[in-house]
Amino acid sequence: MATITPSEVPAKARNTTSPAARLLDLLAEEGYRPHPRDPDGPFHSIDFKAEGRRFNLRINEEDPDFVGICLGYRLDEEPTLPPETLLRAGHDAQADAKVVKFFLDPAGEFYELQAELFLGGQPLNAHHLERCLGALRWAAARFAEKLRADAPLARA
Repeated sequence: MATITPSEVPAKARNTTSPAARLLDLLAEEGYRPHPRDPDGPFHSIDFKAEGRRFNLRINEEDPDFVGICLGYRLDEEPTLPPETLLRAGHDAQADAKVVKFFLDPAGEFYELQAELFLGGQPLNAHHLERCLGALRWAAARFAEKLRADAPLARA
């Protein structure tokens, strides 16, 4: 039986790029101009902009079937609200969006919305990426709506 060496396999058939490199390629192909951060061991983080918002894609090279796509906001520009109000609005937005998780920084400096995917051995594709970005944008708008609804009204 003949043995085939890796150099005899066409480049397209060889999967020699890392999961993070494939995600960088996908983001670039979709026109997002990705900016990878320095990896922390097997953990990779890639920043990119879509429709004026900054997103972050996270992957662990040791578990390439799991991807997190995040949208975060700093709270220092907002009026100071009690953590209970932020948590209530975040949990309501999370429940309404169903696929988005809400995270409030314990120090109250930022919050983050995250869509997580289990890829099941398939690569992340443009369709799933767009659906996640849409869900994150919708959840962020819903969170802002909830905060406005909870804001105290001014008295004359």
